[in-house]
Amino acid sequence: MINSLYATAIGLGVRVAYDSRLVDLDLQNDDQCIATIMRHGEIERIVSRATVVCAGCNQADVLPLRQHVGQAVDGVVIRGTPYASGFVLQRLFDCGMQPVGDPARCHMVAVDARSPRFDGGVATRVTTIPYGIVVNRDSVRFADEGEDVWKTHFSKWGALIYGCPDQIAFLIMDAQGYARAQPCLFPPIAANDIGSLANKLRLDANKLENTILRFNAAARRPNETAPSERTTTGLTPPKSSFATPLTGPHFVCYPLRPGLTSTYLGVAVTSDTRVRRADGPPSRRLFAAGSIMAANILREGYLSGLGITISAVFGRIAGKAAALEALN
Repeated sequence: MINSLYATAIGLGVRVAYDSRLVDLDLQNDDQCIATIMRHGEIERIVSRATVVCAGCNQADVLPLRQHVGQAVDGVVIRGTPYASGFVLQRLFDCGMQPVGDPARCHMVAVDARSPRFDGGVATRVTTIPYGIVVNRDSVRFADEGEDVWKTHFSKWGALIYGCPDQIAFLIMDAQGYARAQPCLFPPIAANDIGSLANKLRLDANKLENTILRFNAAARRPNETAPSERTTTGLTPPKSSFATPLTGPHFVCYPLRPGLTSTYLGVAVTSDTRVRRADGPPSRRLFAAGSIMAANILREGYLSGLGITISAVFGRIAGKAAALEALN
């Protein structure tokens, strides 16, 4: 999709300045925008009659995340680019633009703990949680793995894992659960018994075995009940579906960490995406598109494809409005 968009832009005569970094944005004159960029080691100034900012949020900038979200953010994986530093967003605030959203919140999903620190993307997401149990580093279950079996359940688990010690958790399945699971980017960690698996995960083997024994004892076993309808009895937290005992001889594990998708801080815009000032009328020639102007829309849960939809819809609105303004 991105290649198609770039090919279209180039065909229209659009110049794409790759390997360029914005170092300043001057918005003092409402009749023009001045962007100072560093390109191939040299400073260039671009003066435009209309500008669209679409630089995303500040999820790759650890310092403000520590300040607003907490020190635990050091234990998360940044799913996207390391260049989402928030510099453009902060520069807009410095120029008097109106913030929107909550700097203390962010959207996180469950990803494989072996993912790279940055740029792992959607491929690192783990979507097989209902088919096993999830324990923290103390080998203790901390949430209902079967509460949500829909495709987007992984979005709820990002925050749950974020609340775990060291922001680490472990999804453990037996052979039956693993057979139901969708494939993941990384192969699972496997062992023939729980003790061996615990040693590979550096967990207390006795505690993990006891957790699984308690879970197995609480899992209902009606022969005629579909796995998706099986629940636990007398277990806290319960498991609302796929509560089938974990039996050997083969066990697998996916280590989990919270994967940070985006923060919930952006700039306020008008209906045609003009950036609003904190004090005064909206900017005449400055527009915004993408998550930088809709960062707070994913406050709870997740709707698949919403981020792409925001970018496509508001990118089109902003592009049209900026083109018309540039003619005036």
